[in-house]
Amino acid sequence: MGRTAELEQLHEALDLARQGHGQVVAVVGEPGVGKSRLYWELIHSHRVHGCLVVQSVSVSYGKATVYLPVIELLKGYFEIDSRDDARKIREKVTGKVLTLAPLRLPYQRSWRCWTCRGMRRPGGTSTRFSGGSRR
Repeated sequence: MGRTAELEQLHEALDLARQGHGQVVAVVGEPGVGKSRLYWELIHSHRVHGCLVVQSVSVSYGKATVYLPVIELLKGYFEIDSRDDARKIREKVTGKVLTLAPLRLPYQRSWRCWTCRGMRRPGGTSTRFSGGSRR
């Protein structure tokens, strides 16, 4: 109710995404103004049939990690569960990425490098990243 203009903006973003122009939509507003209902209306409409809808939520400013919504979004997309170990996570991410588009061998090697747990130092010793250095 009263969200026709906002819903139309979401439909336009969806139409652009269907045409191959990726879209990210963020809805910001005070508590209780209908943000969740607006998304509910969109994802339960016939217009999203055949689309992959990945959702994330945020908390009030200053109460959590800035990247938490993005992390949760990626976990949902890659179907990563809290019980998955590093090997299982790599399998899920690699499997999903390889289905997005056929990669040529040099890119596959690069992807494997990005999914490894650390980097090799000169001399062959392994470097693990601490939480702070990964950011």
